[in-house]
Amino acid sequence: MNIITHLQELDDLIVEHTRPPVTSILRNKVAFCIEQAQARSSDVERQEQTLAAQAETIDHLVKEKSQVDAELSALKNQAASPFVPFGGVLWKIDDQGSVERIPYCPQCVTHPVMFGNPPIKKIIDPPIWQCSMCGFRAQFVGRPETAQR
Repeated sequence: MNIITHLQELDDLIVEHTRPPVTSILRNKVAFCIEQAQARSSDVERQEQTLAAQAETIDHLVKEKSQVDAELSALKNQAASPFVPFGGVLWKIDDQGSVERIPYCPQCVTHPVMFGNPPIKKIIDPPIWQCSMCGFRAQFVGRPETAQR
């Protein structure tokens, strides 16, 4: 039972067991308490609705935050890497933003330097780059023009 029901029962008992003028004084006091309890009851209902809406919003924001955190982590990892993927291989960017002449293997964890296939002793680009560890091959399509990480 809620408090309003108890107060109404108290009002009924006042009517049955008291005499005027005590009856009117007590009933006025109980009526005031009932009004206050009803007002608080509607306030509580509004607060419960607000809390439910806030809980839904919090759940949505927690999911959104985890997605943003994952994106941020991926961007940080990408920015921390000195390698830029281009043409199926990794090109290393030095501190000045220049692209190194020889690419690195994207398949191997350690990213070893690749060599030209067929080997060319001149400083020209071979038609195919090959990994010195795993044998991965990639056709030479050029170097990245800008050093964007």
